Amino acid sequence: KISRKISTSIQLIDLQLPCTFPELHDPYNHTTKNIPRHLIPTLIEAFDAAKPAFCNVLETLKPTLVIYDLFQPWAAEAAYQHDIAAVAFVTIAAASFSFFLQNSSLKFPFPEFDLPESEIQKMTQFKHRIVNGTENRDRFLKAIDLSCKLVLVKTSREIESKDLHYLSYITKKETIPVGPLVQEPIYTDNNNDTKIMDWLSRKEPSSVVYVSFGSEYFLSKEEMNELASGLLLSEVSFIWVVRFHSEGNFTIEEALPQGFAEEIQGNNKGMVVQGWAPQAKILGHGSIGGFISHCGWGSTVEGIMYGVPIIAVPMVLDQLFNAKMVADIGVGLEVPRDEINQRVRKEELARVFKQVVEQEEGQQIKRKAKELSESIKKKGDDEEINVVEKLLQLVKVPS
Repeated sequence: KISRKISTSIQLIDLQLPCTFPELHDPYNHTTKNIPRHLIPTLIEAFDAAKPAFCNVLETLKPTLVIYDLFQPWAAEAAYQHDIAAVAFVTIAAASFSFFLQNSSLKFPFPEFDLPESEIQKMTQFKHRIVNGTENRDRFLKAIDLSCKLVLVKTSREIESKDLHYLSYITKKETIPVGPLVQEPIYTDNNNDTKIMDWLSRKEPSSVVYVSFGSEYFLSKEEMNELASGLLLSEVSFIWVVRFHSEGNFTIEEALPQGFAEEIQGNNKGMVVQGWAPQAKILGHGSIGGFISHCGWGSTVEGIMYGVPIIAVPMVLDQLFNAKMVADIGVGLEVPRDEINQRVRKEELARVFKQVVEQEEGQQIKRKAKELSESIKKKGDDEEINVVEKLLQLVKVPS
């Protein structure tokens, strides 16, 4: 937790992207929030072109350390041009990042991450996809190669001990877990927050599932229909956060099945929230018994930290690995997909929802999730102290 004294010293700096990317300057795309997936390569290209602007920032601030994302190895190059140390920060799981780094001719060494061949092919295609003249894998390798002695990873040894060891092995650098970095709930007088929390407070303990597919994946109308039907079929209470990307041209009423809103309003079984909801507060509420998630890494570790069983419905790339991990360590279940077309069906969704919330297996998963949460919290201070000491040694500041 950041103290108030330290938080007030944090300064946010604007990094102006070049104006040569008109699709990013659409009124709806003035931030990366809700940006359509097909514009992500353009965004990366724009960031690549921002190196001169970043150099100006370094010349003004003169920091002692730069911590950079894997898609921006140019940030490390800029740092070294100004005699500043630089460290790479992996914001996805160590396991999935290891897959993206390792040679495609090698078999991934952990059988628990056994994926359908079609999904392995998609991840391999992403690994070798060329963005702005550089393969993603080469971009990642360069980011790691430029990192000074060590690599920071958003994870915990309680979750990914062997995966961190393997990542160290293939990068030939020390991998330092920085912990899950989950934000504590922020309590406000926001009317929407109050409405949600009041609704939750009227529900039985561990009886509600929270549904969110993150801020970067947007369900198709077909996927939304199947999920909505699965929720109704399960008869489990739910809060569902629905988001559309900036190019979405339909309303929430048009996206949901006909009669869905009226039915949940009549039986008070569900609440649909458009855009944003206080996820940390919701996951920390006693009435939440499951988290229906796409298993983006941020959402995955947040669910784990709050001790909430995860109902995994992964959609793309590393989410598939994260879902397998959740099931392997016993803190969640993955919803099986149709073997023919790899789609998730409402019947399977409903079955797993009920299994986690109402059945004994769900109680076992909940106990395991709580145990892992407590274990991570106990070790959290040690991991934070270790990170601070390593970084201070790097910039040669006495601890």
